Amino acid sequence: MRCNKIKWAAAVVLAAALFAGCEKAPQTYHSEPGQAQETVFFTFTVDDAEQVDEFAGYEPVAGNQLVRVDVTEQGTFHRELTMYAYDFQLHFGDGEYANPLMGLEDDSLMPAEFPLQKGDEMQYSLLFEVPEEYDEFSLIYLEQFSDGSSGDLFSVDFAI
Repeated sequence: MRCNKIKWAAAVVLAAALFAGCEKAPQTYHSEPGQAQETVFFTFTVDDAEQVDEFAGYEPVAGNQLVRVDVTEQGTFHRELTMYAYDFQLHFGDGEYANPLMGLEDDSLMPAEFPLQKGDEMQYSLLFEVPEEYDEFSLIYLEQFSDGSSGDLFSVDFAI
C-alpha cells in the first residue's frame, strides 16, 4: 500500500511540474487602428481616432484637447459579461494616462457599464481629455480576472 501512495504522490508532483510549464506568461500585443485585438473576453478594433474641439457641448479646459476614439467590440466569451468604459485607458507621454470622460449626454459614447453577449457587436466612442502638446497615443486594455490577477495587455498605437 505504501508503494501505491509513493507512486500516486510522484504522479501528482510530475503532473504539477508539467502543467506549471504550460502556464502562459502575460504578453503585450501592439496593433494599429483597423487591426482587431483578440482578448480572452472579446475582440476589439479601434476604427478611428481624432482630435475634436468639442463633444456633446463639452469643451476642454485651456491647455487640453479632446481625443475621440471609435471602438468596435464583439463578444467572444461563452456568457454575458459586464463591460466598463473604464476598461480602456489612453496612454501618452512618459507614462501618463487618461480615463474616458463620463456623464456626457451622447448615445455614441461608450456607457460606463453595459452587457456584452457572445456574438454581440457594439460600436461606441470613447472621449479623453489630455494635454494639448501630445499627438501620439495608445489605447490600452488589460485583461483582469475575477481572482484579482491580470492577463495580457493590448495596445493600439496611433497619432492624431
